[in-house]
Amino acid sequence: MARQITPNASKTARRHGRTATLRRRGFTLIELLVVVSIVILLISILLPVLGNAREAARQVACAAHQRGAAQALAVYATDENGWFAGPHTSGFGWNHSPNLGGNSYGLDSIDPGETSPRTQPLQNMDWISPTLGQSFGLPNNDLRRAMEIYDIELRCPSNDQFYNDTFSGQWPLHTYRQIHFSSYTAAITFHGFPNAQDPQYPDEHPPVSSYFSGVTIPSDYAPRMDQIGSPAAKAYLQEGARYVSNGSDAYFISLNLARYQKQGGGFMALSPYTAGPDTPFVLPGGLSGWDGSSLSQFNRDLAFRHSGGMNLAFFDGHVEHQNVKQAVIPDKFLPRGSIIDNASQTYSKDDANGDVIR
Repeated sequence: MARQITPNASKTARRHGRTATLRRRGFTLIELLVVVSIVILLISILLPVLGNAREAARQVACAAHQRGAAQALAVYATDENGWFAGPHTSGFGWNHSPNLGGNSYGLDSIDPGETSPRTQPLQNMDWISPTLGQSFGLPNNDLRRAMEIYDIELRCPSNDQFYNDTFSGQWPLHTYRQIHFSSYTAAITFHGFPNAQDPQYPDEHPPVSSYFSGVTIPSDYAPRMDQIGSPAAKAYLQEGARYVSNGSDAYFISLNLARYQKQGGGFMALSPYTAGPDTPFVLPGGLSGWDGSSLSQFNRDLAFRHSGGMNLAFFDGHVEHQNVKQAVIPDKFLPRGSIIDNASQTYSKDDANGDVIR
């Protein structure tokens, strides 16, 4: 017998069905909170991974810049009978300027309107223009060439710091404030030239060597590929440049524009093995108080940009990422036969007076 459904019973069934449908379509507050929590958890897991992947890509791009520069050095040295670009080779003419007048920094600054060969050094320490000016197609105009070197062609992607002052020179304010801090410098210790070989200019070579701290390079050394030691063990380029304040996170970065700079300028600097003046390699606590691992934000922004370490390009063309403990070992920054005569001036605690660099 068929069951009789009363009108009231039919309404009740429809109402219950609609309620069940509504319940199936909605979310309770607890369900929403669970979903939100899962999303937040996934984001917290993925963000560091994505950040690390992005930094790894930047480190690779940075290494590619340095590798290209080191390979260009090898080509230059081959063409120049083993001499590599520096103050006593490509920049030699600047050292003999009549404008020196006994002032090691000289009197003339880079002229924003000057036109010169793209391979002519912007400073006597400029290794970039002589080795890369032609292949990069750098501008002949001095100002534009400097801007492209620092800001475009050889800028580490992790370098987000801008110059905010000038050490010398009168470039327009709006110009240097738009230029990124120089990403790389050559290790100046390979450019010391103890012997003044030209009797007409007996004082031109020693100023570079007198800039070193705690070490003595061989008296017969010359900046040639056959005198540095093993090219695979000697670092040609490092991250970080000169002319920064030391000692606080409120640092300023100044651009050096003097052509006749004889102690580094923006192109060369002492290396992380010591607390060189005006460099980003001055570590927390100084030479006597550094604990062997710590870095300041100053160091991370201007030198140790890649996961607390830096890329180093070696004379044979390969690039290595080294952490801070590895980067302060002096052997890679000194020519073969150099002697550590004051180990208190080096960061590596394994150094001793009288150590001979291989």
